[in-house]
Amino acid sequence: MVEVPNLQLHKGQRLLVSPTYADDEIASARLAEVMLHFSQERLLPAVRWIPTLNGQLGDVAVKFFPEGVLIPRTEVVQYLLEQPKPIAVASMSARGLFARWTPSMTDPAARQELENGIYVARRTLDAILLELGLGEESRLVLQAGGQRHVFPVRIFRRCILDYQIFVAWTIKPLSATAVADARLFLVRADGTSDSDNPTTLPP
Repeated sequence: MVEVPNLQLHKGQRLLVSPTYADDEIASARLAEVMLHFSQERLLPAVRWIPTLNGQLGDVAVKFFPEGVLIPRTEVVQYLLEQPKPIAVASMSARGLFARWTPSMTDPAARQELENGIYVARRTLDAILLELGLGEESRLVLQAGGQRHVFPVRIFRRCILDYQIFVAWTIKPLSATAVADARLFLVRADGTSDSDNPTTLPP
Protein backbone atom coordinates (compact mmCIF):
# COMPACT_ATOMS: atom_id res chain seq x y z
CA MET A 1 0.00 0.00 0.00
CA VAL A 2 1.28 3.48 -0.85
CA GLU A 3 0.98 5.90 2.03
CA VAL A 4 -0.32 9.30 0.97
CA PRO A 5 2.10 11.82 2.51
CA ASN A 6 0.85 14.40 4.96
CA LEU A 7 0.92 17.42 2.66
CA GLN A 8 -1.79 19.84 3.69
CA LEU A 9 -4.01 21.62 1.18
CA HIS A 10 -4.74 25.31 1.59
CA LYS A 11 -8.17 26.23 2.91
CA GLY A 12 -10.75 25.52 0.24
CA GLN A 13 -8.26 23.86 -2.09
CA ARG A 14 -9.67 21.01 -4.12
CA LEU A 15 -7.85 18.41 -6.14
CA LEU A 16 -9.66 17.19 -9.25
CA VAL A 17 -7.04 14.69 -10.35
CA SER A 18 -7.28 12.05 -13.01
CA PRO A 19 -6.91 8.40 -11.95
CA THR A 20 -3.82 8.31 -14.20
CA TYR A 21 -1.86 10.35 -11.61
CA ALA A 22 -0.01 8.24 -9.06
CA ASP A 23 -0.02 9.16 -5.38
CA ASP A 24 3.62 10.27 -5.56
CA GLU A 25 2.87 12.56 -8.52
CA ILE A 26 0.06 14.23 -6.61
CA ALA A 27 2.14 14.61 -3.45
CA SER A 28 5.03 16.05 -5.48
CA ALA A 29 2.75 18.65 -7.07
CA ARG A 30 1.32 19.55 -3.65
CA LEU A 31 4.82 20.06 -2.30
CA ALA A 32 5.73 22.21 -5.32
CA GLU A 33 2.68 24.38 -4.67
CA VAL A 34 3.68 24.79 -1.01
CA MET A 35 7.18 25.87 -2.08
CA LEU A 36 5.80 28.34 -4.63
CA HIS A 37 3.51 29.86 -2.02
CA PHE A 38 6.45 30.08 0.41
CA SER A 39 8.59 31.88 -2.20
CA GLN A 40 6.07 34.74 -2.42
CA GLU A 41 4.89 35.20 1.15
CA ARG A 42 6.95 38.36 1.67
CA LEU A 43 5.99 39.99 -1.64
CA LEU A 44 3.30 42.65 -2.06
CA PRO A 45 0.27 41.37 -3.98
CA ALA A 46 -0.27 42.26 -7.61
CA VAL A 47 -2.78 45.14 -7.72
CA ARG A 48 -5.64 43.39 -9.43
CA TRP A 49 -9.06 42.39 -8.20
CA ILE A 50 -10.55 39.16 -9.59
CA PRO A 51 -14.32 39.73 -9.68
CA THR A 52 -15.21 36.11 -10.51
CA LEU A 53 -13.30 34.90 -7.43
CA ASN A 54 -14.12 37.91 -5.24
CA GLY A 55 -10.53 38.48 -4.20
CA GLN A 56 -7.09 39.87 -4.95
CA LEU A 57 -4.65 38.31 -7.40
CA GLY A 58 -2.12 36.50 -5.25
CA ASP A 59 -4.71 35.66 -2.61
CA VAL A 60 -7.41 33.86 -4.59
CA ALA A 61 -5.58 33.19 -7.86
CA VAL A 62 -2.16 33.23 -9.50
CA LYS A 63 -1.06 33.97 -13.05
CA PHE A 64 1.52 31.99 -14.99
CA PHE A 65 3.52 33.56 -17.81
CA PRO A 66 4.38 33.63 -20.69
CA GLU A 67 0.78 32.60 -21.47
CA GLY A 68 -0.70 34.82 -18.78
CA VAL A 69 -3.10 32.05 -17.76
CA LEU A 70 -5.08 32.79 -14.58
CA ILE A 71 -5.39 29.82 -12.19
CA PRO A 72 -7.53 29.88 -9.03
CA ARG A 73 -5.34 29.10 -6.04
CA THR A 74 -7.58 26.12 -5.33
CA GLU A 75 -6.53 24.59 -8.68
CA VAL A 76 -2.77 25.26 -8.74
CA VAL A 77 -1.91 21.66 -7.84
CA GLN A 78 -4.05 20.42 -10.72
CA TYR A 79 -2.36 22.90 -13.08
CA LEU A 80 1.11 21.73 -12.03
CA LEU A 81 0.15 18.10 -12.54
CA GLU A 82 -0.92 18.83 -16.09
CA GLN A 83 2.34 20.54 -17.12
CA PRO A 84 5.05 18.68 -19.08
CA LYS A 85 8.01 17.77 -16.89
CA PRO A 86 10.52 19.02 -16.03
CA ILE A 87 9.22 22.53 -15.54
CA ALA A 88 10.91 25.57 -14.02
CA VAL A 89 8.81 28.11 -12.11
CA ALA A 90 10.12 31.42 -10.79
CA SER A 91 8.44 34.08 -8.72
CA MET A 92 8.05 37.46 -10.38
CA SER A 93 7.95 40.90 -8.77
CA ALA A 94 4.54 40.66 -7.08
CA ARG A 95 2.63 37.98 -5.20
CA GLY A 96 0.52 35.94 -7.56
CA LEU A 97 2.77 36.28 -10.63
CA PHE A 98 4.98 33.41 -11.82
CA ALA A 99 7.09 32.71 -14.88
CA ARG A 100 7.23 29.13 -16.11
CA TRP A 101 9.22 27.39 -18.79
CA THR A 102 10.02 23.90 -19.99
CA PRO A 103 12.89 22.59 -22.16
CA SER A 104 10.63 22.68 -25.24
CA MET A 105 9.97 26.42 -24.69
CA THR A 106 13.59 27.53 -24.40
CA ASP A 107 16.68 27.96 -26.53
CA PRO A 108 19.50 25.39 -26.21
CA ALA A 109 21.48 27.45 -23.68
CA ALA A 110 18.47 27.93 -21.38
CA ARG A 111 17.55 24.27 -21.78
CA GLN A 112 21.04 23.26 -20.70
CA GLU A 113 20.81 25.59 -17.70
CA LEU A 114 17.54 23.95 -16.64
CA GLU A 115 19.00 20.47 -16.99
CA ASN A 116 22.13 21.51 -15.07
CA GLY A 117 19.97 22.88 -12.25
CA ILE A 118 18.14 19.57 -11.92
CA TYR A 119 21.44 17.67 -11.97
CA VAL A 120 22.90 19.86 -9.22
CA ALA A 121 19.75 19.49 -7.10
CA ARG A 122 19.88 15.71 -7.41
CA ARG A 123 23.58 15.53 -6.53
CA THR A 124 23.09 17.91 -3.59
CA LEU A 125 20.23 15.82 -2.23
CA ASP A 126 22.25 12.61 -2.59
CA ALA A 127 25.17 14.15 -0.70
CA ILE A 128 22.95 15.39 2.15
CA LEU A 129 21.19 12.05 2.49
CA LEU A 130 24.53 10.26 2.65
CA GLU A 131 25.84 12.68 5.28
CA LEU A 132 22.74 12.35 7.47
CA GLY A 133 22.21 8.64 6.93
CA LEU A 134 18.74 9.13 5.45
CA GLY A 135 16.95 6.97 2.90
CA GLU A 136 14.09 7.42 0.44
CA GLU A 137 11.49 6.54 3.07
CA SER A 138 12.98 8.79 5.78
CA ARG A 139 10.48 11.43 6.85
CA LEU A 140 11.05 15.13 6.24
CA VAL A 141 9.08 17.92 7.87
CA LEU A 142 8.54 21.32 6.28
CA GLN A 143 7.19 24.23 8.30
CA ALA A 144 5.75 26.74 5.82
CA GLY A 145 2.83 29.12 5.64
CA GLY A 146 1.86 28.37 9.22
CA GLN A 147 1.40 24.68 8.41
CA ARG A 148 3.48 21.59 9.06
CA HIS A 149 3.95 19.12 6.20
CA VAL A 150 5.44 15.65 6.67
CA PHE A 151 6.46 13.49 3.71
CA PRO A 152 9.11 10.92 2.72
CA VAL A 153 12.35 11.88 1.01
CA ARG A 154 11.19 10.21 -2.21
CA ILE A 155 8.46 12.85 -2.58
CA PHE A 156 10.95 15.68 -2.23
CA ARG A 157 13.25 13.98 -4.74
CA ARG A 158 10.47 13.71 -7.26
CA CYS A 159 9.49 17.32 -6.63
CA ILE A 160 12.97 18.74 -7.35
CA LEU A 161 13.32 16.57 -10.46
CA ASP A 162 9.91 17.55 -11.86
CA TYR A 163 9.73 21.16 -10.65
CA GLN A 164 12.69 23.53 -10.52
CA ILE A 165 11.47 26.16 -8.07
CA PHE A 166 13.71 29.08 -7.28
CA VAL A 167 14.05 28.82 -3.53
CA ALA A 168 17.17 27.68 -1.70
CA TRP A 169 16.83 24.56 0.43
CA THR A 170 18.76 22.32 2.74
CA ILE A 171 17.99 19.38 5.03
CA LYS A 172 19.02 19.48 8.68
CA PRO A 173 18.85 16.82 11.40
CA LEU A 174 16.25 17.47 14.05
CA SER A 175 16.69 17.40 17.79
CA ALA A 176 14.80 14.56 19.44
CA THR A 177 11.32 14.42 17.91
CA ALA A 178 8.85 11.83 16.73
CA VAL A 179 7.52 14.14 14.00
CA ALA A 180 10.14 13.34 11.35
CA ASP A 181 13.73 12.25 10.77
CA ALA A 182 14.96 15.60 9.44
CA ARG A 183 13.76 19.06 8.48
CA LEU A 184 13.50 20.53 5.00
CA PHE A 185 14.53 24.15 5.42
CA LEU A 186 13.61 26.72 2.74
CA VAL A 187 15.09 30.16 2.13
CA ARG A 188 13.55 32.81 -0.12
CA ALA A 189 15.43 34.88 -2.68
CA ASP A 190 15.67 37.76 -0.17
CA GLY A 191 17.33 35.48 2.41
CA THR A 192 14.28 35.16 4.68
CA SER A 193 12.87 31.90 6.00
CA ASP A 194 10.24 30.65 8.43
CA SER A 195 12.76 29.94 11.20
CA ASP A 196 16.13 31.11 12.48
CA ASN A 197 16.97 27.58 13.58
CA PRO A 198 16.40 24.77 11.05
CA THR A 199 17.20 22.05 13.61
CA THR A 200 14.20 22.75 15.84
CA LEU A 201 10.46 22.99 15.25
CA PRO A 202 8.03 25.50 16.74
CA PRO A 203 5.43 23.97 19.08
